[in-house]
Amino acid sequence: MRDALFKVCFSDMNVYRHFEKDEAENAIHALECAAYLAIDQFNGGGKDELEYLKTFGVKNLPNSIDEIDFKSNQYHRKYTHRGWDAEIGVYNTTDGNRWKTRKQIIINTADKIFGSKLNSTKKKSFCAIIYYIHLLGDRESGDKYYNNSIVMELGGRTDKQDIISELIKHIGIFTDSAKNGRTTLENKLMKYGREVKSLTNNFTLKIEGELFSQYKEIAHKILTDLLPKYLPEILKAEKPFSDIFYAKQ
Repeated sequence: MRDALFKVCFSDMNVYRHFEKDEAENAIHALECAAYLAIDQFNGGGKDELEYLKTFGVKNLPNSIDEIDFKSNQYHRKYTHRGWDAEIGVYNTTDGNRWKTRKQIIINTADKIFGSKLNSTKKKSFCAIIYYIHLLGDRESGDKYYNNSIVMELGGRTDKQDIISELIKHIGIFTDSAKNGRTTLENKLMKYGREVKSLTNNFTLKIEGELFSQYKEIAHKILTDLLPKYLPEILKAEKPFSDIFYAKQ
């Protein structure tokens, strides 16, 4: 997933404006490091990524990995894969609150890149988009089906507590208008959400075998086909995102 952000959000970036090319790629790498530390870090990993963010100039970071560390791969998911706005601290003060610290790493990294040029609401929704792109990659490569009681479901839930619904919501917040393919992207994402719902029989099945393969294929199509086709143009249409990452054609 380390290069997924570049492929999805910046798949057509070949010119730069605010940053020189190397600086822009460093900013993207910083966002990838922040996503890893927030979502996937466990068992003492991530020291190099944390040091990179400090060198990059991100403020208010943990002093050490120990402040955010989870001790196993399976364990960390129930705290970091439950949704961008999950209130995990309610039921586990020590480990649940680590998600709040981890989430802030992505926001602080975006603060370093965008500064005051991007308002707080849009900045947080951009961070949420990064978060859900990462979760999509986990659903694409997963070795078994997890339902919403363990990690956030891929799509199709009536309560909209799923990755696809959250992507639609935050893309809508980040984007001021429905131009540049946003409506088409939303409609296609909703279609995939309905497909997930049908595979899981309204989330009453623990899907395995061929059904699970189809489930993973939906995540794959969204991540490698749908989002790279539409999301860069949607992002590029928004200032200051375009001013920072794209030169005038």
